[in-house]
Amino acid sequence: MCGKRVTVGVLHRVEALADREEGKARPPTAGAVIGLVPLPEFLSEILRAGVATQGVTRAYDRVTAALGPDFTVLEHTPIEDIERVHPLLGTAVSRLRAGRVLREAGYDGRYGAIRLLEAGEIDRLMRGKSSSDASLPRRPHAKATSAAAGTAKQRLRRKP
Repeated sequence: MCGKRVTVGVLHRVEALADREEGKARPPTAGAVIGLVPLPEFLSEILRAGVATQGVTRAYDRVTAALGPDFTVLEHTPIEDIERVHPLLGTAVSRLRAGRVLREAGYDGRYGAIRLLEAGEIDRLMRGKSSSDASLPRRPHAKATSAAAGTAKQRLRRKP
């Protein structure tokens, strides 16, 4: 019509596959599929901060230090162990494993989103818990270590 190449999109692919029987769209050679959400995205949702923020990065480091690699946490670590580290993270991982996630469809060039907790649910779940129950495990802060090193350097500089 306008002389430009036609862009074939998702709807075209859906229509191409629509003639298959329901439940038969998967080839017999296809392996098992496990739906996972990256651990930093879990923490981003719980902490209400961007995935690339320092807070989420620190939380990720603390969780993986306490529980092991993220795939292990998401697939195999007992929920009780995860809840000891952070109650909301345990709830979110439990829902992911059960396939009870909230899917928000994408549109007009915007990506869709997978959420694990409903709006306002974080506040409801955290009500009644002390802040120590909800905080992620803390590592010694780097400044404390460097302050101790600074004190040691000062002692070395003193003349007897």
